[in-house]
Amino acid sequence: MCFNRKKIIQRAIHHTKREIVYPNLNSVKSVGYLFSVEPIEQESFWKRAGIPIHIQSICFLEGKRGTDTRSEVIYRSDLNLFKLPSDKLIHNFTDKPFDILINMAGVANDVLTYISATSKAKFKVCYEPYNDLYDLVVELNDANKHKLSGEVIKTLQNLKSKV
Repeated sequence: MCFNRKKIIQRAIHHTKREIVYPNLNSVKSVGYLFSVEPIEQESFWKRAGIPIHIQSICFLEGKRGTDTRSEVIYRSDLNLFKLPSDKLIHNFTDKPFDILINMAGVANDVLTYISATSKAKFKVCYEPYNDLYDLVVELNDANKHKLSGEVIKTLQNLKSKV
């Protein structure tokens, strides 16, 4: 089953239609976040840089849904036979063409990697590489991954000044 899940993720990476757009920080209006724990506040990084944005996130948590009705949270009990979320759970998130999608969970989480692969975000970022899924990989360790937004902003500012 793990092999089938990896195959589904690979197919999603290669079949998702999106236009890769290098983000100009002044034109970034929406950012999508993927978390493997309860969401960590990221808006302050963008405010410090003077960039007003709309943030939307999806979070994957272990366990059963129970009485939690939040649509931005996916529980292990919500997954299908291949241990991936169904389209109806992630459709609202993956169909939005975010200016930037940031995976704060890394590539060890197949559920969030699948959501990254199916997302129509214009620019995808993570702190670990995964084939050709991410357009920018900012090298950070797990202990510093909460600083990923700040590092993305610095990297994009530095790259813009070089161009």
